Amino acid sequence: QSRIWNLMASERIRTYGKEKAVEGDLVLVSGEDTTEVDNEVEMAAGAVGEETVGDPSSAHAEKSDQNAAEGKKTEWTKAHPKKVKVLTAEEAKTTSIFDVVLPLVGVSIELPQNDIGKSYLASLQADGLSLEALKHKTREYTLQGDYRKLMAQAGDLEFQVIEYRNSKGPLQATDRDILEGGTDQSIQKKSEELAEAEEKQKRALQVAFTLKSSQYATMCIRELLKENMDDAAVGLGPGQND
Repeated sequence: QSRIWNLMASERIRTYGKEKAVEGDLVLVSGEDTTEVDNEVEMAAGAVGEETVGDPSSAHAEKSDQNAAEGKKTEWTKAHPKKVKVLTAEEAKTTSIFDVVLPLVGVSIELPQNDIGKSYLASLQADGLSLEALKHKTREYTLQGDYRKLMAQAGDLEFQVIEYRNSKGPLQATDRDILEGGTDQSIQKKSEELAEAEEKQKRALQVAFTLKSSQYATMCIRELLKENMDDAAVGLGPGQND
């Protein structure tokens, strides 16, 4: 799920850019919760071919229970608790890119109604899968799917520039340091005292921010630095951090 979502997020930005929403994009219906849904959320049993399975007390559920008791094949399905809408060309003009969502593939999601939707199907097919293949009569083996925001903004952003010399010394207090009364300033001062005389002055940028569920600090830093994270990791060796 996450692999395909990552591929589709890159494809969406590559195809349509990251500045605005476009026709066929998906957005959550106003008021819908953006918290991700557990794939093992309680789902009602639905007979194959039924459009939507409702509450367990509904006629559909009763029919499914009867089918199960008779040994008939059933699959675990349910309409997704988050409702999405497909943007028209006019709606896309007034919709923020930060409202656009992409689905984590599953039996209950809708696909974008543009080239990205086609890319989802092609990506699944390349792995020998389809949306239908994600259905299963056993609930634990069924992927319900979910929706994630394509773009997000970090909150509570703070930063400061730190001058230092000790390449091996810490620049901020750990949780243990804080419990023992330490601060970033005291840790930095101690590191400075332990620096070798010949070490040159260096400069670091300390950044703090808040992200929501399924948003990753590595991606936020990548956007700040405008650098590929794999390439950056290769350069983190001795003598390459000046």
